[in-house]
Amino acid sequence: ILTGSGTATLLFVAIVDATQEVGGVLVNTFSLGTIPRPENKSYATGSAIGTALLAGGITLFVMSSKNKKKATNLSLQNQVSIRSFNGKLVNTDIPSLTLKISL
Repeated sequence: ILTGSGTATLLFVAIVDATQEVGGVLVNTFSLGTIPRPENKSYATGSAIGTALLAGGITLFVMSSKNKKKATNLSLQNQVSIRSFNGKLVNTDIPSLTLKISL
């Protein structure tokens, strides 16, 4: 999620920055220089946030592969259970979710 949001933020900042540059050139060109070219706004904060999100996401992705054996494991297993059926005790399999946490 962090990697995707960081990439999306960087792409958004790049598109907005390019649009502002093209818009300034078009205003100056079509007005034949009578309207001064508007100043470009800085998107350094957006770029820094996008870069931080992207770097954090990549870092967590690499760390998760190293710690894969220590992670939790959720699986669906059949467990044997003893039930009463027609006055007798019977072994039956019951599907169950199993959460395994390795420390």
